[in-house]
Amino acid sequence: MRQTSRTAQKIQVFLLQLGAPNNVAAIEPFLQNLLEDVLPVPGFLRGWLARRIAKSRAPKVAPLYEKLGGGSPLLRNTEHQATALEQELANRGLDARVVVCMRYAPPRAEAAVRTARSSLGAASWVALPLYPQYSFTTTRSSIHELKCMCDKNEQSKLTAIEEYCVHPGYIAAMVECVSEGLARFSESEQTNLHLLFSAHGLPEKFVRAGDPYPEQTRRTVAAILKALPGVFQSHLTFQSRVGPTRWLTPETAATVHGLGASGVKNLLVIPVSFVSDHLETLHELDIDLAETARASGITHFERAPTVGTKPTFIAALADIVVDHLYLNDKHQCP
Repeated sequence: MRQTSRTAQKIQVFLLQLGAPNNVAAIEPFLQNLLEDVLPVPGFLRGWLARRIAKSRAPKVAPLYEKLGGGSPLLRNTEHQATALEQELANRGLDARVVVCMRYAPPRAEAAVRTARSSLGAASWVALPLYPQYSFTTTRSSIHELKCMCDKNEQSKLTAIEEYCVHPGYIAAMVECVSEGLARFSESEQTNLHLLFSAHGLPEKFVRAGDPYPEQTRRTVAAILKALPGVFQSHLTFQSRVGPTRWLTPETAATVHGLGASGVKNLLVIPVSFVSDHLETLHELDIDLAETARASGITHFERAPTVGTKPTFIAALADIVVDHLYLNDKHQCP
């Protein structure tokens, strides 16, 4: 934990996250906002195509959110992280306020900036993504929208933390999550256990354009494996494909099917690019992927928890903010 005696400066932290529909009616606009950012088509077609896909897909996705209580828990979980981080910074003597800033669902950047203006009058505004691995589609997009809102309203200078894919505190929190998952397997099961790290997918066109996300995700996985006390067979896969484009491979469900077909019986799935629970973990992994595993012959399937509000993770976020402000450690993407 970094201690600081700098108590005079007021700090505004924007906790950046992708966003998710809070109710069934919000599904279509959320999908449209998301698709307008990632569809690999000319700009003049993107809005039209995004609307068509969102309108078609929303009714298919609605039952999944209904199983989660009618909407995604992502906003609630992110608000809990914001509260925990604000308290951690206060414990270190910092006068900080942390507000949630979603990219594709409320509260978006404009609302977050309004909230910031009405509170502390902070001298330093810091964008802190809840994306440990940098991507054009998440980190860059979220920071860009926030900067546009700040510039338009001539507010305080904003600086941004861009990635922390191998930050020691983040890796320690991930190791805690993996260890909790490992504890659900007997010693004999662990001798023939496969670890499957599942990251959010990304269209290949962004990788061809230089997006560092897959490489940073591989670095995260390597750091976790190095810190674990044992040696395990491991795999990195990608999930959550949306829209008619080529996405990163190998795909999570296909890999699990192949592992089961090859005789693997014990599998621990680790959400590697997700820092809290939402549809991708609670339904895609816990329900759909678990069923794929059973149907493929895997007899013991477990999913490791996300870092959420684990004290180790919240302390890591606080360390990153403090280092960014006071040690000139910008955590920028190379």
